[in-house]
Amino acid sequence: MFPSVAVLPYLFVHGLLCAVAGVAVLRWIARGPTIWRGFLGLVMVGGAGAIVSLVTAPRAEGMTAFAIALALAWTIFLVVPAFAFVVAVRMYGRPMASGMLALAFAVGAVGIFAFVVEPHRLTVSRHDVVSTKVNAPLTIAVISDLQTDDPGAYEREALARVMAERPDVIVFTGDVIQIADQERYARAWIRLRELIAEVDLHAPLGIYAVRGDVDPRGRWLSELDGTDIIGIEGPTLTVPLRDDVTLTALDLPASASVELAIAAVSRFHVVIGHRPDFALGTIHADLLLAGHTHGGQVQLPGFGPLATASHVPRDWAYGRTEISEGRTLIVSRGVGMERGVAPRLRLFCAPEIVIVRVLPDLGTG
Repeated sequence: MFPSVAVLPYLFVHGLLCAVAGVAVLRWIARGPTIWRGFLGLVMVGGAGAIVSLVTAPRAEGMTAFAIALALAWTIFLVVPAFAFVVAVRMYGRPMASGMLALAFAVGAVGIFAFVVEPHRLTVSRHDVVSTKVNAPLTIAVISDLQTDDPGAYEREALARVMAERPDVIVFTGDVIQIADQERYARAWIRLRELIAEVDLHAPLGIYAVRGDVDPRGRWLSELDGTDIIGIEGPTLTVPLRDDVTLTALDLPASASVELAIAAVSRFHVVIGHRPDFALGTIHADLLLAGHTHGGQVQLPGFGPLATASHVPRDWAYGRTEISEGRTLIVSRGVGMERGVAPRLRLFCAPEIVIVRVLPDLGTG
């Protein structure tokens, strides 16, 4: 919920300028307190917050866009309801007061849901894929974008819920720990390894992990020592899971390539990668699994994710897509969320563990 310390000076300046704008608009409303002035003033304060967000955002690589998003979120869910509440109090007894008060509580409630409730409302999404290529059922658990900076009870719950599904194979599709400081990164991994041991994370056919954007090259692999997780970095790895199932694991650059080509195999073919962009390539596989997008973290009803950080179509960026006959793409919304200076919220986009059951096609004849 709380922002990175690195962005606090920016938020302080943002809040100060929004307060100045709010006082000026409040004085303007007081000159002729009507309903339309009240709501126009609300729009003016919100607009001022958006402009301040853009102008004062720190110009640092990898920080600017997320810092702007954070300030915009604070404008919508803190500045706007606070201003509406102040207007309601100042104009108590006037027609606009009740409307402003209702608006303040409504937007504030949505903000509490987005920052406090939704990020921990972990769900289990289930998908069945039927194929003539498999002789027996196969259960795959997908843990995508754990993306934590403080492993604890929530991450333990996620791992425990995976084990409750008794999967045949577990895949991590990247972005496990997001911490820039090396000492804190190491401590976080120590705690995560303890959680992995506590829930006895294992699968009969193995646990495989591919690198994500926040996983430091080389370093994340060494942190897997002492676990049953097989990390893949570098060349694409193809391994037989069973006599009838093959797994291909992609490193980060390969998963980001829209021109990637993967050859066909005779078995049921599962391809995993962090970014879903590889699905736009020539991929001869039955099941494609990815993460990275977080489902946008914020979705609007009827529109979908506001941003996906991916080249795939918006409606491919989360959930299940039948790319073509016999080719299924499943993109996880992820378990965690963007850290660092990004706003730590989810809205209409609950975190998820994905469980895929590959079932034999028994036919009807």
